[in-house]
Amino acid sequence: MSFRNGLFVLQQAPKRLAGQFPAQRQRLRGVLDRARKRIHRASYWRALAQQYPILGHTSERIESELANRFGDQVQAGVQPLPGLALRGGSLYYWDHPLPNLGQDDSKALSALVTGAETHISPSLRQSGLLVETSETSSAKSQALVVSPHQDDAALSIGGTIAARRDNESHVICNVFTISGWLGKGFRPSPLASVTKIRQAEEDLSNRILSATGLGLGLWEAEVANFYRRAVDNYPTRIGFVFADDPLLRTLGERDSIHRGLKQVVRAISPSRIYFPLGLGSHMDHVYLASYGREQALGLKKRNPECEIYFFEDQPYATYDEVDVPTIVEQLSSGTLKLEAEFQNITKTFETKIQ
Repeated sequence: MSFRNGLFVLQQAPKRLAGQFPAQRQRLRGVLDRARKRIHRASYWRALAQQYPILGHTSERIESELANRFGDQVQAGVQPLPGLALRGGSLYYWDHPLPNLGQDDSKALSALVTGAETHISPSLRQSGLLVETSETSSAKSQALVVSPHQDDAALSIGGTIAARRDNESHVICNVFTISGWLGKGFRPSPLASVTKIRQAEEDLSNRILSATGLGLGLWEAEVANFYRRAVDNYPTRIGFVFADDPLLRTLGERDSIHRGLKQVVRAISPSRIYFPLGLGSHMDHVYLASYGREQALGLKKRNPECEIYFFEDQPYATYDEVDVPTIVEQLSSGTLKLEAEFQNITKTFETKIQ
C-alpha cells in the first residue's frame, strides 16, 4: 500500500508558478467562565481582548520569533508527549493519572519526563505516550507553510514536509493561534488552557517533522465571532464559521494578516510557499487561500524562483460533499491555473501519523 499527499501547484500560463482535558477541573472552569460571560458579556470579552489582542502579535514580537526560531536545536531521539508530569512519584497526563503502566515502563517514563536517559521497552514505545523526534533540518533551501491553525500543516502535508526535509527546511507559520476549540460542544473558554495545550502539541509536532514554527497570534474564527456577538452585537448566523466569503474578516484583521505574512516572507525568502486550498469553507482557510491567489503574481515577481503550492485541507478534502476537482477547476481562471501534483509519502507515512 502506498500513500500520497495531494498538492496543487499554481501555474502562470505558460510559465510554471511554482481527549480529554483535565476533565473535572476544566469542565468546572468552563461552566464558571460561561456563566460569567452571560452575566457580564461585554466586560468578559473585553478582558479577554486585553489578554489576547484581537489583532495578533506586533511586528516586534514576530521579529523576535523569527530570530529565535532556530534557537532550540533538537536532537533525534524519543520524547514524552507534552502534558506528562511526575507528581509525588505518580505520572499524570494533563492532570489525568496513568495507573495502568507496568512498573518498569512507569519508571522509564518517569526518567524521561525528568530528562534522564533510560531503556525504553517495546511496550512503552507502543503506549502512545512517546514520539520519535528528528534533528532540525539544516538544509539551505527554505519552504514556508502558511497554516490557518496549529494542526493544519501536520494533518494536511505532514508527510510531504517529512519527505522533503533533507532538501528543505520548513517554517510553519500559523496565523490564527488563539483558540478555545474543544471539539463538539464548542465553548469559548478557557482560552488560556486550550491555547497552551495546542501550542505544546504544535511544538512537539514540529520536532517530529524537523520543522520550525511561529504564530501570528490572531483569534480563530470561533473565538472572534463570540466576541463580535457579545460586544459588538454583530449578527452572526448559525454556521458563520463555515462561510466562503473572505470579506467576513474585519479590515483590522485583514491588515494584520497581510502585514504579518509579508514580514515572514521577507525575512526567510522562501523558495517554496504552501497555502491552503480552502476546502470545506472554513472562513480561516478560505481567507488564506484567497490571500494566496491574490498575492501569487506579486510573490512570483519579487522572487521568480519561488514555487507556489496549495495543499488539500484535511480532513475537509475527505468529505463526500467536497468535490476537489470541481473546486480546483473553479479556482483556476485567467492567467493563473492550478495543476495537480502528488508527493509520495509512503516512506514518511508513519512520521505523519505520529
